[in-house]
Amino acid sequence: MLIDAPAMTSSLAERFTKGLPGFSYRLALDGKGRLEWHGNIDGVPVVETREPLASGWLRFSAWVQKIAPEGQL
Repeated sequence: MLIDAPAMTSSLAERFTKGLPGFSYRLALDGKGRLEWHGNIDGVPVVETREPLASGWLRFSAWVQKIAPEGQL
């Protein structure tokens, strides 16, 4: 969808940017070079060391895809 209305799109972009921290995570590396997910849940800052909302099956599937040659998948 293409919207050619600068006033409307700037307002939407501003609202989206302000709301983004409430439903997203910021990635960072810890002291050992491992990923951390920083976010806010109900206004409380949280740091996750595993991918948030990813089930064990999803993490296992990602691990298999990481180690298996692409042609074998």
